[in-house]
Amino acid sequence: MNDPMRTARLLIQEHATTLDRLWVGYWGNGGNASMIDFDAYIHEARTMPEFDRTVLTWAIEETRYAT
Repeated sequence: MNDPMRTARLLIQEHATTLDRLWVGYWGNGGNASMIDFDAYIHEARTMPEFDRTVLTWAIEETRYAT
């Protein structure tokens, strides 16, 4: 996945997941951003450290395979 920020935003826009659900997965895997900072990152208003982008990728993968 090249851009987890864009992928997360598309999943939310396409109703494949919600911001809350994605953040819970991110937080559960060790992500450090608050919900507000996470939302700001998804909508390109903030940046995230490399580790948090990796954790976001994990959360996205879990969301895609959780059916």
